[in-house]
Amino acid sequence: MNKTVTKLLNIVLILVMIGVLASPLIGTAFTYPSEDDFSYESGGSAGAAEFGSSLIGSLYKVTVIYKMQQGCYTAMFLDHFIRPYSRFGLPGFHIAIIGYMVLFIWATWLVFSVLSRKNKTVSYCAMAAAMLSTFTMTGSVHDTKLFYWYTAVVGYTLMFTFSLFALYFSVLSVQETDNRKVNLFLVLSAIFAFLGSGGSLVITSPTCSFLLAVVIVSFDRVKEKKKLMIPFVFAMIGALVNVAAPGNYQRASADLKEGHTTVFDAIRDAFTFYFSEMKNVFDPIFIVVILAVILIGVIYKVRVKESGITNGMMGIIFVGVLLIQYFTVFPAAYGYHTNELSTHVTGMYDIIARFTFIFLGLCISQWLGETVVDKLSGKVNIGGKVDADHVVKYALGALTTLALLLALVLPSAHAIVKDSFTARTFRDFKNGRFADVYRIREYELTTFELAEEGTDCIIYIPWDVECESLPGLGIGSDSEWFTNVSAAHLFNLHTTTVLMP
Repeated sequence: MNKTVTKLLNIVLILVMIGVLASPLIGTAFTYPSEDDFSYESGGSAGAAEFGSSLIGSLYKVTVIYKMQQGCYTAMFLDHFIRPYSRFGLPGFHIAIIGYMVLFIWATWLVFSVLSRKNKTVSYCAMAAAMLSTFTMTGSVHDTKLFYWYTAVVGYTLMFTFSLFALYFSVLSVQETDNRKVNLFLVLSAIFAFLGSGGSLVITSPTCSFLLAVVIVSFDRVKEKKKLMIPFVFAMIGALVNVAAPGNYQRASADLKEGHTTVFDAIRDAFTFYFSEMKNVFDPIFIVVILAVILIGVIYKVRVKESGITNGMMGIIFVGVLLIQYFTVFPAAYGYHTNELSTHVTGMYDIIARFTFIFLGLCISQWLGETVVDKLSGKVNIGGKVDADHVVKYALGALTTLALLLALVLPSAHAIVKDSFTARTFRDFKNGRFADVYRIREYELTTFELAEEGTDCIIYIPWDVECESLPGLGIGSDSEWFTNVSAAHLFNLHTTTVLMP
């Protein structure tokens, strides 16, 4: 490919990423504690005061939750230990939120860069596809929970980030030849694998699956070096610790729904969700994006697997991607006893599913270049100038162009983009809603902080501002509501109440 065209394409891809990420990143500066955040902040503070140590107090809280509620040990510990709001106020809270988002972006870049074997243009394309998938497509409206609600940021997004780091270092350990570096990468991958398995089971399952996929796809190397399986082993150990938590079963048994109680019901429910959500995953925008990934991968000859991708390996990868997606949703279907999952679980599933399809697209690119083109060579020749390689590229180019033109004219595609998280955050920033909502939330929180200890603090807000992308505070007119009670504990008040017209 012409160097000038390549440079221009790289610039366009970078600009796409900047355009997608700019307003969501700006929005992190206007975030504030919401709903369950008050519970973890107050619980962590109480534990630190009781034991005279944040570390010991947080570990104690984790053991209580492990026995009574859920097994996600990493997320529960970090929620109680870091406590950015009670430790550092709103500025510290903003730093935590933006830090977690930047870590997610960085981990995503590292993974697709190493999978593309540092083929710069393909890496940029895969990264742009991942960011578009996360912030601009169907379901990205749920990013409010995944990137601005601290509890879900830690429990889902940060844990998925740990999983991506585990995958990155695991792939590096397979690619590296220096034994000392291999050992270092394995240690880092094992640590992140164990941490990632300590999040929601929606994250634990793909963490194990990603690392198992590395073992399967690189089995020729794993046979020579059995230690390459260490990250997967640590992910499985973490998963067993998580799944074995008594709290998981107590919580699940308290919310049983008729027809959704057994493992077989969960298998059915997971399939129901899986097939119904697939049409959202493959929206018109994603179809364009995945075709573009395959096209650019073919043009720039991406090599995900150094030894090549045969027909058999391509089949294994395809089935593996579908299984990863199914087993991502199964724990949630079984734990919640339903085929209709919460917004943040659905949002996280959409991101994971699209990331795995982007990986599949890169593999298809290599397979097309190595297998299909080789088979067509000598059989397809148009006018003596267009060989099999060009036929594949032209066919993919035509498909991508057609999909793009359809996306440009389809009202449904326009609606998806308009409703995306990037569009919502841009409108909130442009219209000043970020600042307006933040001023109100800052006033509420400051009033609670300055209220006399042990009193009933009632705040009347004569107006509120509609905001598309920020979460609600969660403190309402019912002083006995869980969030109200948690906030009262955090601010050392008897009760907290917020009244609005």
